[in-house]
Amino acid sequence: DNIIDDYNVNVNKTSLYYYDDSLDKWEKFTNITLDKVRKVITCKTKHLSYYGLFMVVNNNLNTAHIYPNPFKPSTGHTKIYFANLTNHTKIQIFNISGDLIYEDEKDTSAGELNWDVKNAKGEPIASGVYMYIITNNAGQIKKGKIAIIRCPATESLARFRSFGAEKGKLAIIR
Repeated sequence: DNIIDDYNVNVNKTSLYYYDDSLDKWEKFTNITLDKVRKVITCKTKHLSYYGLFMVVNNNLNTAHIYPNPFKPSTGHTKIYFANLTNHTKIQIFNISGDLIYEDEKDTSAGELNWDVKNAKGEPIASGVYMYIITNNAGQIKKGKIAIIRCPATESLARFRSFGAEKGKLAIIR
């Protein structure tokens, strides 16, 4: 999954550094080995020092994007990922009527958030086109569209729920 356990950090964005006292700065190792199966980063060094595993996080939303788009659970998709985010991000999802469907705001030290494609009540959202807005503490905004394509059986269940079936009301779907 390329995620470092317990930290929600994409391993592909990490680098190993050592602190060089003579230069008074962090220097990047160029000879690291990444074992994604064992989830281990190794490096040979000839000296003792302070070492740090650092990750690159964007300082603007210019390269922020989502994937997969379109979202198709029938092909194995389980979440939509918002990538290349800044340190603190707010995600809002709206339907075409402008109703807020989902919202999440948190520190995104890994530069990525994921969404299980459910509304605030935990229900799967129906097929359709949705708008997303990504904002950060610097006042930057990124907007875009998301397409959700569900199979007919899942779609019927989502519509059934949206008609109030969970509250004991009868809904007939044809």
